[in-house]
Amino acid sequence: SVICSDKTGTLTQNKMTVTDIYINHTVVKPESLKLTEPLHRIFLYNAILNNDASVQMKKEIYSYNSESLTCNDRPILPIMGEFHFSRYPEEEWKTALKKMQQGGVDIVATYVFWIHHEETEGEWDFSGRRNLKAFLNCCQEAGMKVWLRIGPWAHGECRNGGFPDWLVEKEKRGKRSLRTDDPQYLKYVDLFFTKIAEQADGYMHKDDGPVIGIQIENEYGHAGGPSDREEGMAHMRTLRVMAEKKGLTAPYFSATGWG
Repeated sequence: SVICSDKTGTLTQNKMTVTDIYINHTVVKPESLKLTEPLHRIFLYNAILNNDASVQMKKEIYSYNSESLTCNDRPILPIMGEFHFSRYPEEEWKTALKKMQQGGVDIVATYVFWIHHEETEGEWDFSGRRNLKAFLNCCQEAGMKVWLRIGPWAHGECRNGGFPDWLVEKEKRGKRSLRTDDPQYLKYVDLFFTKIAEQADGYMHKDDGPVIGIQIENEYGHAGGPSDREEGMAHMRTLRVMAEKKGLTAPYFSATGWG
């Protein structure tokens, strides 16, 4: 096991200068090691691995201020990349995440496309490549943080922006006003968020899971949504409250920055 401490390297402007590495209490030079992970990742983990294989890691506390995102009161500038789990064969998720990490990506952002999980009203499918729980578990095993984009409207070049056809048809018949605080629409959203929460249970950051961020809606006020700004803001607040009541909580909540 590798024992890392602040004494073994100095991180300055994304450049790592490493003098010594301690392996089982023995000092070795970095050039003598053949590592399967980039050396900077080992040090950024800030972990101490003891001989008994127990791991002592400082709890990551994510926040933000007027200048940056922070982790344990230190400014961070993470790189986030997009990966839509339901569009990719589940047996290839692990390899894809590994490639993202090797490219320097720290956080994977992923949509939960409603139409992929309830194509027919009342018939839910979280199997195979649609298995959100399995994908979140894969991210946790890979050490990849997650920004979960729960919609309910997503866009992402998906038909109806990710809304199921049957839901869109209800709006066409004048029975629902989608992407608003229409109580009839929110009843369907409530069930959708319930299903997401069931899949994501145990994978939120508060549970030591990989989900550190949640995005509600997408391009709201720019691609759809009410023209009245106050009405739109009220709906966004409604969606956040609904998500949090289901246990979908994270250090960061976000929405696209236009509209």
